[in-house]
Amino acid sequence: MNTPVPVMLLAAAVGAAAWGCAEDQGADGATVATKAASRAPAQMEVRHADHFEVEYFEGFKVVRTRGEVAAFQSNEDGEPVEDVVVLVPRGQTPDLPAHLSGAYAVETPIRRFALNNDDILALVTELGVRDQLVGVGGLFTYDDTVRARIGRGEIGQVQYSWHLPPDIEVLLDRGPDVTFMAMDSPHNVPALGRTRDLGLVTAPAFVWAERDALARAEWIKFFAAFFDLETEATRIFDEVEARFLELESLASDATVRPSALWGYHAGDGRWFMAVNNLEARLLASAGVVNPLADLNAPVRRAGDEFSHERLLLEGAEAEHWIIGDIHAAELPPAGFLQEFAAWRDGRLYHNYARSNWDVNAYDWYESAVVRADLALADLVHIFHPQLLPDHELVYFGVFER
Repeated sequence: MNTPVPVMLLAAAVGAAAWGCAEDQGADGATVATKAASRAPAQMEVRHADHFEVEYFEGFKVVRTRGEVAAFQSNEDGEPVEDVVVLVPRGQTPDLPAHLSGAYAVETPIRRFALNNDDILALVTELGVRDQLVGVGGLFTYDDTVRARIGRGEIGQVQYSWHLPPDIEVLLDRGPDVTFMAMDSPHNVPALGRTRDLGLVTAPAFVWAERDALARAEWIKFFAAFFDLETEATRIFDEVEARFLELESLASDATVRPSALWGYHAGDGRWFMAVNNLEARLLASAGVVNPLADLNAPVRRAGDEFSHERLLLEGAEAEHWIIGDIHAAELPPAGFLQEFAAWRDGRLYHNYARSNWDVNAYDWYESAVVRADLALADLVHIFHPQLLPDHELVYFGVFER
């Protein structure tokens, strides 16, 4: 098992580092000239993501992450988590400035890694390092190759982030250089410290926390920093970003802007609807009027909770509805749904076209994270078919009543 570079483990790594220091200070308070004088082509610029950044210095990189961790579907403020990891070339011990002398450090490029959520799997797969994978959350991935390797015992199951903290014994047995821990549930906050205390090199990830699709896709750069694959990550993301922005511009010029809802029934008369989350912002990028949208409201990644009555009052006239979701409960009686124009007219869609129901795997939560451009192309084709007449839907399909 690879261990951190000997520069002292950061005590209580969570929350111990300042966020976004403008310059490095030495022990005497003087500015330390460690920042690289010029950006090499391999160094990345983070343009959309709010929850990580990568800084380049002479002989090392600094990766900072942050997020507020709350239970799924919780509308309460989460627990703030901030973290700093120093990445150093394998076999080298850099001369760190005083304020980083006790930072958590990792040698790069990493050679073996584990993860606990399938969005991370999709992002690192795009980088071409899937063969270095030694641990995943479990068997629910859409990736047939990874499931087959799990079945052969080549990859361990460390538990999914939204279910349990990582299985320490599996990680100790598999010996990854780094475990990328999706920090999306409260039980993972103390687990970060516990894994590090046991010598398991762990890096928290907040892919889920980003409010829009491009920001989420840009996390490929975060993982690339650990593999020294900045050039590849930049090329991949630049292509996705360029196509996404092209489609967004195309949709914004449409002469007609249809209306649409995005949300699902959660049972007991409760709905979770897109108001200000990734789905609401995708609708906006697709040139759609969402009558429920308020992009200045607090971001609710699972959607805002609506009652039957409120949804009927505010959304009955919407022309379209993306109504499918794997979290959905049985729909209410047809008599209620007939009150909605989208239901009456059969303009209903879902986002699970790429699903393997037998293994509980949904590619919307995997490759769609990377390919934000394809997700947006689907929506533009649905709502503005004349703009992309030859596009074939990838993630979306018609919801059968």
